[in-house]
Amino acid sequence: MDRIFDASLREGKGRPDFSGTDEYEVVLSLQGEVVDKQFLNLLQLAAKRDFPLNTHHLVILDTILHNQVPPREAQKLVTHLLHIGLIEQVGRGKQNRLILSRGMYRYLGQPGTYTRYAGLDRETHKQLILKHIKDTGTKGASLSEFRQVLPQLTDPQIRQMVYELRRAGLITVQGRANAARWMFSD
Repeated sequence: MDRIFDASLREGKGRPDFSGTDEYEVVLSLQGEVVDKQFLNLLQLAAKRDFPLNTHHLVILDTILHNQVPPREAQKLVTHLLHIGLIEQVGRGKQNRLILSRGMYRYLGQPGTYTRYAGLDRETHKQLILKHIKDTGTKGASLSEFRQVLPQLTDPQIRQMVYELRRAGLITVQGRANAARWMFSD
């Protein structure tokens, strides 16, 4: 079974499909054409860096490349891939996820894809909050507006950044709770 997965992935033909398999019969479908040139390029880079990858590594890389979460029992393999720099962990808490590393996307000729998957950094999020406050003028901005600016973040993450901007003396607040309006400091 491992050899089938290994050969299929190493040739860029995607994972073997076992749909239709039941307890009495195994149904196996294999792609004959290369369907994942990106994965082939990824394997070439790993070979150039002299990182020996076994079938299990390939399955984890394929999983991450297709924006899926590796199974918990693969944590040792994930740790190894993180250590050798083929993948990265981005986000915090529940937003934590695995993506290919910046170097991998650069090698694949897709540095913009890395930025999209990695997301914007904390300072960029703060700059977006400041820009929105500037755009609202003397009216100020509410927390619900910041949610619209940064929909990928949770309320606690947004609040933390707003409080950091306030502690830095860049913004002030008028009002309380849901009526609070954030504006530039005088």
